[in-house]
Amino acid sequence: MTALNEYFSSTLEFVFHPGLLFPKPRTIASDFREHIIKNDARIAAVSGVEFGNAYVKRVRTEPTLRYHSEIPAAAVLVAFEQAPNLGFSMLEGIQRIHFLQGKDVSNVDTISQLGKSLLGMNKETFSEALIKVQLRLPSIAAAANELMQAVASNGFPTLVLETEGEYRKLDHSSAYGKPSLFVSSLSGLIVPNVKHASQGI
Repeated sequence: MTALNEYFSSTLEFVFHPGLLFPKPRTIASDFREHIIKNDARIAAVSGVEFGNAYVKRVRTEPTLRYHSEIPAAAVLVAFEQAPNLGFSMLEGIQRIHFLQGKDVSNVDTISQLGKSLLGMNKETFSEALIKVQLRLPSIAAAANELMQAVASNGFPTLVLETEGEYRKLDHSSAYGKPSLFVSSLSGLIVPNVKHASQGI
């Protein structure tokens, strides 16, 4: 996504639509933990994405493993409202501390560290911004899920290109680990000198 933003920043408007995979706190059962580990291994093999030992250990052994999408989604929205590049930096930061460092990204204290390092916000200011966004999240998530249904998608992430009110789901799976390939593919869909909105869920 960073590569897309860098290449198309003057052509596309990037909008983040969190669909909230875990809209409520969910305790992860042992059988689903194994599903997560196997799915992550498949993703790593296809894309080259690294999953850290601390993350794998947490998924396997943490006595009460809970996932909740609301706090990290709100953090990305807070960053996007300042600038798209900051939104992508926040998203990358959250993925890094979750998938590499094995930290709980639904913890406000953990996320607030990113708010300080990426946005220059102290914990109190960032927490207040999170609360304001959280109040809007239910309607934002509902709209995101409607958009997913409109393009016949049921998976995260979903990338959608909006052109003059028409929506098109983008196939990003073939370009895992090859951002230049996806940039090239997307370039062929964009009419020169026309402003578009690319929406990521």
